[in-house]
Amino acid sequence: MEHVTTSRGDTVGYERRGEGPAVVLVAGAGPFRAIDPQTSETAGLLAERGFTTVVHDRVGRADSFREGRVDLADELAAIAALVELAGGRATLCGHSSGCAIALRAATDGLPVDGLVLFEAPLDPAAGGVPEWTAELYRLLDAGDRAGAVAH
Repeated sequence: MEHVTTSRGDTVGYERRGEGPAVVLVAGAGPFRAIDPQTSETAGLLAERGFTTVVHDRVGRADSFREGRVDLADELAAIAALVELAGGRATLCGHSSGCAIALRAATDGLPVDGLVLFEAPLDPAAGGVPEWTAELYRLLDAGDRAGAVAH
């Protein structure tokens, strides 16, 4: 495991494997490397097939822990740092909320060569996102981490 510091000052823990075109895997909101063997296994298989893979703990989790709220700018700074260390360009492989981060990174002009998105939480007909987010932050601010995860 290695660490990189983002432009926003966060320390991000990651594992890099293989050599070749880069793939940065962006997990969903809940998992991190220690409890997500499928992502690590996928990264290993890609590395065996000639890719550089980077699997990281998203900001605020496990080996990328820090106190306080994590916002999209923090997540994008982490992706930018990981893409840079992987060679300056990468395909982003996102799962769940990691898809939204990967999409935003690509639309914000990060050097993204491609996107692989699995279970993207994108439904233009869905309502209630501001209310859902407000409740999530209420639970977090109250220190109810279990309630936030359940929500």
